[in-house]
Amino acid sequence: LDDYLYYEDCGEDVEKNAEGYWPYVDAYEGWNPQGDAAANVTYKGQSASVRAANSQHYGPTAEAVGASDKPYAFLNKVPSSAHFVIENIAVTGGSNYIFTYNVSCQNGYSGTPTFAEITNSLVHLELGYDGANWDKVDCAFSPNGGNGWYAATTEFKVAANATKLYARFTYEVQPDGGCRLDDFKLVAGGNGAELAPE
Repeated sequence: LDDYLYYEDCGEDVEKNAEGYWPYVDAYEGWNPQGDAAANVTYKGQSASVRAANSQHYGPTAEAVGASDKPYAFLNKVPSSAHFVIENIAVTGGSNYIFTYNVSCQNGYSGTPTFAEITNSLVHLELGYDGANWDKVDCAFSPNGGNGWYAATTEFKVAANATKLYARFTYEVQPDGGCRLDDFKLVAGGNGAELAPE
């Protein structure tokens, strides 16, 4: 997966604004999209910010593979409509792709945070061609370092006339929670079903 078409590590540094809040994803200026498919990539969301909390409790541990640590995109625990969208990844019509990312979901806090097992019923990835119509896809999740981090992978094919790919992330709200997302990557290959956004 090193020969990527698109890769985003959420940049190297993020700071709170003058009011003491982490920047929303559409206001963050540290995005670092890389690869031949990344030229026109933009980011938006609702109750979605970029954060860099204490890595001792929230970042992936040293044994994680392909994890860049903070910063990361963060979906807030309220409202339940929180979402994060990656827009305008360039694709070639009729091609097969593999999309990967890293994710951790906090589900409680009692002195230190606790984390949920990541499944498709907890974290949702939807893909589409226009940012309005979506096809929910299943991912394979495997533990990737401590602090609840998992590596996610999905394979799919795009329609013959596709030129852009959009990815939308949502999750089922957890008490004292929040969903952290990082290290988004698109590579050629795989053998998944063709996306059929509704």
